[in-house]
Amino acid sequence: MKSINNEYRNVSGTKRKIVLAYAKALLTTQYERITIKEVCSLAGINRSTFYRYYQCLGEIESEIENYVLAPSLGNNTSNVRKYFL
Repeated sequence: MKSINNEYRNVSGTKRKIVLAYAKALLTTQYERITIKEVCSLAGINRSTFYRYYQCLGEIESEIENYVLAPSLGNNTSNVRKYFL
């Protein structure tokens, strides 16, 4: 049985991989041409794992926007930061 800490660590680690893979794809691929398949390949995960955390690439974009914009807007970023730190 997994402890809650280990489960949380696995979730945040997987989400971090997905977000970083998306960012890497942005460096080499036009925004409109990035696919879930490409992000999964770069992250080293299966598509089913991607869909466990996100329904579409737009959700990753929103998460990144919240992470970048929330501090400048003075919002509490603890919920957003947990996925990236």
